[in-house]
Amino acid sequence: MGSFAGRIWRILFTGVAFLLFFAGAPFVAYVALPFCRLFAPSDAKANRSRSVLSKSWGVFHWFMRVTKTVVYRPRDAAFVKPAGAYVLVANHPTLIDVTAIIAAEAQLTTVVKASLFRFPPIRSIARACGYIESAGGPLGGAEVIGEIVARLQAGIPVLVFPEGTRSPLGALGPVHLGAFKAAAIARVPVLIGLVTCEPPTLYRGNPWYAVPDRTAALRFEVVNVLASDSTDAIGLRSLAEQAWALRLRPEAMHRGE
Repeated sequence: MGSFAGRIWRILFTGVAFLLFFAGAPFVAYVALPFCRLFAPSDAKANRSRSVLSKSWGVFHWFMRVTKTVVYRPRDAAFVKPAGAYVLVANHPTLIDVTAIIAAEAQLTTVVKASLFRFPPIRSIARACGYIESAGGPLGGAEVIGEIVARLQAGIPVLVFPEGTRSPLGALGPVHLGAFKAAAIARVPVLIGLVTCEPPTLYRGNPWYAVPDRTAALRFEVVNVLASDSTDAIGLRSLAEQAWALRLRPEAMHRGE
């Protein structure tokens, strides 16, 4: 398949993938999740919902992989998790980072932009899974930090993108300290995740149909684990700087090193 034909193919199937994503959301929200929760004990309903959603997003990435739009295998993103809860922070270079990470680790909860809660199926899915609505600001302020702490104290790991939005191309946006503060309050470790995509696609300001000249490869890995034992501003800033130091090297942003 020539490069022009290949680009047309990827545009077509990237569009189909997102149509499936949004068309599938009502099915997951109103059929799959209610069914899986029907006979589950009350304390297991959210866990089952997260597992079903993770598998659904695994299917989404399988479709993108077999159609050669974006290659990503959730099983390749496996990482050694600490015992108990943790905060996973990651950069956010593409539109599909959250689906990729949660397809690899089902029991993560995450912070969801308030704007997405206006779409009823997404709102239903997020609430069934125990996700956290960001009511305002990059991480929603003290209320969201409190919700993250509550999840962590219940033994549930939390995924946070500390930039609050997609990363600038080949760089990082301002890093907010809410995730680090929550980890410090709950006395849980911070896992440092790195997402890379080569060639870049679905980045901020890039329309979905502006596909690269070859199939993109998405990769996720945990590159460091930090203890969080301070809640003062200096300690939090130090922790954040440690967490993001590796990513500030341009070659790491492109090669995932």
